[in-house]
Amino acid sequence: MIKRIEQLERLNKELLHENDDLLDFAWTGNLGRWYLDFTTGNVVFNPLKIKVLGYEMSEIPFPTPYSFFTDALHPDDHKSTMQAMLDAMFQIKPVYECEYRIKTKDGQYRWYYDRGTITQRDKDGKALFAAGIVFDVTDKKNDEFLLKEENRSLSIEAYTDPLT
Repeated sequence: MIKRIEQLERLNKELLHENDDLLDFAWTGNLGRWYLDFTTGNVVFNPLKIKVLGYEMSEIPFPTPYSFFTDALHPDDHKSTMQAMLDAMFQIKPVYECEYRIKTKDGQYRWYYDRGTITQRDKDGKALFAAGIVFDVTDKKNDEFLLKEENRSLSIEAYTDPLT
């Protein structure tokens, strides 16, 4: 019970320090804020991310372990995503920032841009709590892929003599 109270106090402390205006991001793909309590390994997040992944909140464990998301990372993105979090935890970098893919309920992958920071540390500097924001950038990534393919095709055409 004491651990649960401490967890809620850390979350409450974070929420009290935020300004509601800061949460109103108008950028496309905004899925809202997330909060990670390192002492429990649990994450609190905007339910919109779950909906975009194809789930209902009733299908998600509560409390939700961080591993619910990390276990669904694309294998090619797992190492870099975990390294970004470790770099923030151990103060190698001031923020956690990365793009990664997560498997949806139907087995597809969606792209996300995630940015956060360690907001609470203990007296020894150990990370206790992190907060951030996540964006669905799947459409942007798909557009980038199509442009690269089109550029590749145009490059081949530009260097190929159509008569030979």
